[in-house]
Amino acid sequence: MKILLVGEFSGVHTNLKKALIAKGHTVAIVGKHDGFKKFDSDLNVSPYIGNTIGKFKNIFYFLLNIKNYIGYDVVQFINPFEIPYYYHFVGLNHLLFKFNKKIIYYAAGTDPAFLSSDSKLNYFPFSNKNSTEHPNYPWYKIVYYNWFIKKIHLIIPAMYSYSIGYYHLKKCRKHIKLIGTGVYTNANNTVNNPISILHGITRPEFKGSEIITKALRIIKEKYKSKVKIYIVKRLPYSEYETYLNNVDIMIDQCKSYDYGMNAILALEKGVVVLSGAEDVAMAYLNVESSAVINIKPSIDEIVAKLEKIIQNKNQLSLLKKHSINYVKKYHNPKLIAKEFLDYYTE
Repeated sequence: MKILLVGEFSGVHTNLKKALIAKGHTVAIVGKHDGFKKFDSDLNVSPYIGNTIGKFKNIFYFLLNIKNYIGYDVVQFINPFEIPYYYHFVGLNHLLFKFNKKIIYYAAGTDPAFLSSDSKLNYFPFSNKNSTEHPNYPWYKIVYYNWFIKKIHLIIPAMYSYSIGYYHLKKCRKHIKLIGTGVYTNANNTVNNPISILHGITRPEFKGSEIITKALRIIKEKYKSKVKIYIVKRLPYSEYETYLNNVDIMIDQCKSYDYGMNAILALEKGVVVLSGAEDVAMAYLNVESSAVINIKPSIDEIVAKLEKIIQNKNQLSLLKKHSINYVKKYHNPKLIAKEFLDYYTE
């Protein structure tokens, strides 16, 4: 099959591309490198800055390269806005939908449906609607989004939180879990001395970084030389990975019911992960005995769960082993690629 993957979130489509190519398919990624994370893409849909002149240049660039966007068996979006919304108003997105066979939306990120689910959850990443991180979609993006949802053939949620806004639609299918890299390290489950803990700040309001960093300060004050804490901000993934390769514990986020790609990448390295892993979310994914330690937006809870690990250091190597075994079972790229292919040929 010839497959176009549109957009990138923390390596989801990069990993899927590799797995699909290994099964003999032709795959290209179009995207914007996932911002500061700098993931590779085969095509850049908006290489110029987003002012008025830049938008016209992007449209012209798209037209010059239109042959690279048509003739696919499957086009899979990871976000409705990865192809700029203003393309819709000059008809270019219509070409994309008309001259490819099957259009799929893998719902794995923020969109209007996700924002509408906040009332159904006890806590939510965008609890502060005045935050600069809140999308606050203007009317014209909502118009485009509604058109997009109407035109696509299938919606596949990546996790529980992203399913809430779509499960009532006939075109919504069963979830497909986020896909790992299939590369596993720290097979001997070594533990550092002192125990090392990492938190990467990317979207501080969304992930609850203020709560997490306060908890880490309490841990550092109490355990001093027994722990080493790294707090890093908005690093390209290649740089961030050097930290992941050398820590025991990673705290991802505390305001989500689910864990994301950052957690999966850490699990593959035998790192113990604290993130979202609510029972209802794990049941939705058909997961048993999650390796991810669930945390809520509570300083006291995060401190308590870190203390339990620190005070039982002799059990840490077992937790690290569980991380790798778990991610091999539930986020195996070969198995997940097959699930996507089943939907592609539905």
